[in-house]
Amino acid sequence: MGEEKRSPEACFEEIEKDTSTLRWFHQRAAKLAEIERRYVSAGDHKRAEQLQWEISIFYKPPMTVRDHPRDQSTTPWNERLILPDKALDYLETRVRETPNPIHRSLYADVLWGKKRGHKYAQAAIDSYLECADIYLQNGWDIEIVAFLHRAAELSMTLNNHEKIDSTCSKIMQILEALKKKQAFRWSLDISGILLRMRECVDEDVLEKAVTILRMGSDNYRGSGNLHLHRLFLDMLGEYSKCLRRHDQARTYRVEIADSFDREGDERMKQSGLTASVSYQSALREYRALGEKKKVEDLLTKLKTAGEKAATEMKPVEVIVKRPKAFRQLAERFLTAAPGEALQMIAISDALSPSLHAARELTENLKKKYPLSYIFPTQHFRHADPVSKSLDESSIAEDHVIGNFSLDYQFKMIEFAEILDRLKEKGLDSAMLIQQLSKSDLFTKDSLSIIRVGFDRFLEGDYVSAVHVLTPKLEATLRRLLGKLGKPTTKFKGDIVIEQPIDDILRNGEIVSFLGQDIVCYMRTFLADKRGQNLRHEIAHGLADLEDCSQRNAATLVHQLLILTRFPSI
Repeated sequence: MGEEKRSPEACFEEIEKDTSTLRWFHQRAAKLAEIERRYVSAGDHKRAEQLQWEISIFYKPPMTVRDHPRDQSTTPWNERLILPDKALDYLETRVRETPNPIHRSLYADVLWGKKRGHKYAQAAIDSYLECADIYLQNGWDIEIVAFLHRAAELSMTLNNHEKIDSTCSKIMQILEALKKKQAFRWSLDISGILLRMRECVDEDVLEKAVTILRMGSDNYRGSGNLHLHRLFLDMLGEYSKCLRRHDQARTYRVEIADSFDREGDERMKQSGLTASVSYQSALREYRALGEKKKVEDLLTKLKTAGEKAATEMKPVEVIVKRPKAFRQLAERFLTAAPGEALQMIAISDALSPSLHAARELTENLKKKYPLSYIFPTQHFRHADPVSKSLDESSIAEDHVIGNFSLDYQFKMIEFAEILDRLKEKGLDSAMLIQQLSKSDLFTKDSLSIIRVGFDRFLEGDYVSAVHVLTPKLEATLRRLLGKLGKPTTKFKGDIVIEQPIDDILRNGEIVSFLGQDIVCYMRTFLADKRGQNLRHEIAHGLADLEDCSQRNAATLVHQLLILTRFPSI
């Protein structure tokens, strides 16, 4: 009989018997949906409705079958799954009648979640454990972890010692089976379930798990899979703490640190960039252990790796066509007299970057080049790894800051040319000081020093201009903080120090007064390791000629001019 001519009952009976081909829940849902359509075609709408209830459970199950077996939604699954009372009555019948433990486990769990009684939680536990054997035979390791996790969760929720014991026994049975097959990968996750049940588990059971974990650790060390080797060591450390063997737990942490260290040494033969990742991990572990000598050694290795990485990363050069809008913008300022132009520049947003525009651009680029927003990002300065982003949101934020920074860098190239042309029309440092004098943020003493910086800038001595103007911009922002009624100093230990630029630009009063765009502009330029970080480069004597470019000097002039928007505070 052709597939299209089979009765819906025959198709349903087939899926009821299946425990080995339809691995994923969505596959079962799709098969049930086909059968539902057959019932609709046959005019049996009651049966079609019943199948729709079953389909909804496979799409919103009590657990998700993935590496981490629990859904991370903040809404409980039993609230997201909406079923009428008649559907629950139907599921009670299905739990009694279905021969398929996969179906029975989920339906019973749903009934427990919908408060139909403890017996359904017990039925779900039994079915989940039955499925674990089936999945072991099928080689469906991820599902074993998910179903054992849920069985453990339910048994502990019920505080049912019989079910707890049967779950522990099944876990150990599966661990022994995986050991026999030398398939240790998922024994890591399964032993993690057992560890979460530690208050209900005898020590001798934990000891057996430790033996298997050690075998797994040795297996992956021998095969060269150091990542899994370290994960097993980490789990062994947790077991050691549970068994109150704290010296042994420390030994495992040291072994993890040593593993990262050796891995970095090996990677240095190929790449300083990948070696630095291992050295950073080793450094983190040694610091947590309080191994000061190891930390010092790792800092030296990390520096060497960073220097090698710098030679490996080649600059990407592209030709950027200057937008017509930039040229039009320049002409708008250049038609005015120099003094008037400075006032126009100070109050104009046209030369300032927009955080909203940077976020919007980032979202558009993410859609076009999604892979660029998946891989972790690492920022180096002077061969040192200074910033790292691993999760999706921080990676995206890195791109936002990058696009935001590029925005003002392009605009400041244009602004530098505007100042050159204004200089041809008679612009001098006196005019710049006169503009700054419109705001009481600038004291007489401060203006006298800033004038030196302006003189150096207009004479093309950008090294001197940057070194003079950077600290004066910081001092002006600190003065603004004081004028807003906030302390400009803070305690560090037993001494009082000036508020650092990072804290100033994160102060809520400053953000509220200047606005998010201006604050982000100044923070990215002055104090963000993902941006120019100019204040720290200057303060620590790390600035190079690129830091002291005409563009950066012009940016300092522009940010000082922006502050004249506020004549009195």
